Amino acid sequence: MKIARVLLPCLFLVAITASGATKKAPRYYETAVCTVPAGVKQWFTSADGAHAAFLAQSGLSGWLWSEKGSSSLYDVILPESVVMSRDGSHTFFLAQNALRSYVVRDGVPGEAFDDIGRGSLVVSPDGGHFSYTAQTGGRFLLVNDGVRGESFDAPPRTVVYTSDGSRWVSAGKRNGAWVLVENGRPGFSYDEIDHLLFSPDGTKLAYATRLGRSWCFLVGGVPGAFHDRVSLPVFSADSRHFAYVARDGETERIILDGKEGERFDSIENLIFSSDGTHLAHAAKKDGKWRIVVDGIEKQGLYDEIGKIVMSRDAGRIFYTARLGDRWHIIANNEQSPANREVRNLVMTDDGSTVAAIIKMENGREMVMLNREFLPECEEIGRIAVSRDGKHVLFSAKNMGEWLVIVDMQPTRPYDSLLPGSPSIDENGVATILALREGRLVRTTIQFP
Repeated sequence: MKIARVLLPCLFLVAITASGATKKAPRYYETAVCTVPAGVKQWFTSADGAHAAFLAQSGLSGWLWSEKGSSSLYDVILPESVVMSRDGSHTFFLAQNALRSYVVRDGVPGEAFDDIGRGSLVVSPDGGHFSYTAQTGGRFLLVNDGVRGESFDAPPRTVVYTSDGSRWVSAGKRNGAWVLVENGRPGFSYDEIDHLLFSPDGTKLAYATRLGRSWCFLVGGVPGAFHDRVSLPVFSADSRHFAYVARDGETERIILDGKEGERFDSIENLIFSSDGTHLAHAAKKDGKWRIVVDGIEKQGLYDEIGKIVMSRDAGRIFYTARLGDRWHIIANNEQSPANREVRNLVMTDDGSTVAAIIKMENGREMVMLNREFLPECEEIGRIAVSRDGKHVLFSAKNMGEWLVIVDMQPTRPYDSLLPGSPSIDENGVATILALREGRLVRTTIQFP
């Protein structure tokens, strides 16, 4: 049976529930955060979607505003370097004045260096620590929390933190060998080190090492088998299982907890179920891609496979797939109609709610929600689903106005929405960051 398509005008005027009864309305709290000045070039949002910052130009200089205040003027601020802590309490960026480079934390510049590595600035998930690579006198330094650390002959690997920020690791090349550095202390040396990764609980460190021409992964200090190349490491959410892709000759295979899987031409998109008992991935063989779950190939051959989502028990698996130049949503071997684009595919842990954004042949967009296609609009921005699947939000543009549809009910119009908005946190509180009439407004939504 094909996934159903429902075509309706873009009007969201009636609450829709499974029983047909009207839901108790959520509470909306809107706050004007600031007046937006002239010269704003780019907006940023924290990972929790509740806080904002912007980069602005004043003459030939740039400055950054966050909810904690405004920075000084700098000759150059690199937009791609702006990082906000998850809760928005800290904002970092890379700036230059008089050909000297700085990392600026909450408006306060750190030590000046000859150069700072693009893409090297990293903030720990808890927002309490930060690190970057600086260049001075021809050497490359690891700088953690503003303090100089180990120096290397070449740019070191980007620092990786545990979720609580208590441990960090990097690696750099010195005197012809790569040295592992954990919490500032140098450790073992290898011909090369790559793919550093902590388990979600922070107790295990995995990294790939090269000896001669062969690579292996060490997990918790225990080495695995050697291969021509290794990549795509992933821990299960409970930190009990570890998988990666190993290449030998012209083929690749999954290595799961040290056990080898079937050989394929190529493997991508590894994903564990939330309880760690199931592993899915995309695999290519004889020029076509397919889905493999727990080592078993599923029906369907495609030219490309995109995002994969899976319920906790792997009973529901959805993914995006391309045939020719058109994309489909595949739901347990059922295929949606062809579309120009499919993005933002999300699923709750129990598989009860699944949603995605569809771009149709006419260029208009719609949301697929639980295998039904909602009314089409000019553009859909982002989907957010609560962890229990009871609440779904998405942004929609029609007739030049942006709305956020909250459980099928529209908010007041906005001029535009910030990236990452709307969002729902782990407690089920939703946030909208948007612009209206020259002001940044934050709308908090609490559900009954």
